[in-house]
Amino acid sequence: IYKPTAKQIAFLDDKIMAPILEDKDEYRLYYRILKAEEAMLCGEWESVSQYICGYAETGAIVLQIGKNIIPKPIQYQIAIELYTDKGDMYSEIMDVVKNGKEFHPDDWNNEMPECVRNDTTFTVYRAGEESIDDAAKSMSWTLWRDVAEWFAKRHEHYGQGTQHLYKATISADDVIAFTNERQEFEIIQYHGVRGIEEIPRLGVSAAYKELSAGSTLDLDEIDKKRKLAVDLFSHWYRQNKNGEA
Repeated sequence: IYKPTAKQIAFLDDKIMAPILEDKDEYRLYYRILKAEEAMLCGEWESVSQYICGYAETGAIVLQIGKNIIPKPIQYQIAIELYTDKGDMYSEIMDVVKNGKEFHPDDWNNEMPECVRNDTTFTVYRAGEESIDDAAKSMSWTLWRDVAEWFAKRHEHYGQGTQHLYKATISADDVIAFTNERQEFEIIQYHGVRGIEEIPRLGVSAAYKELSAGSTLDLDEIDKKRKLAVDLFSHWYRQNKNGEA
């Protein structure tokens, strides 16, 4: 790759700032890619992440361009950040995630609720249309049965076929990442789950229905909901040590 010129950046700035212009999104895409390339060539990895954060399409392109330049642990961080925000639509992101287990940091579990943080094996759940034989390849699982129950109902509501509810176990050593950005208590894995079984669907609990109702952009409310979700999960977990509803 070549360092973008000041003329290229200025051209895109003008296009983006123009009062009326179609295809601004395309110019913004090019701008983010060029700025990420510029940061990549300087080894400014935090800046690379900033330019593509929240933009899965841009991230996929940058990961492809920089696959031999960006250090593997940084590629892992970028791919995990993008994965939960439409990143699963891009093979460039998915390939990094699938092979990311060896690059997760030693403190990968710091964001987990305290009640499970030091466990060496986790019980996980998943709602999906796939057969039980294919479930091991499915990358998104959750620690909280209510989350899987909610997804099962949601997927059927949007016509995504009959949903199965699966339960499995996974060793902490086989976890690629844990993320709770959307209060989904998500375990990301690939062929790491064991003992998959289909379990009856019991529906979403009243407490989780109340938690998941509505949406807000207020940061204080989002933080309050996040804390409430952790409290509800921890209460459920303590009552169901083996993950049984």
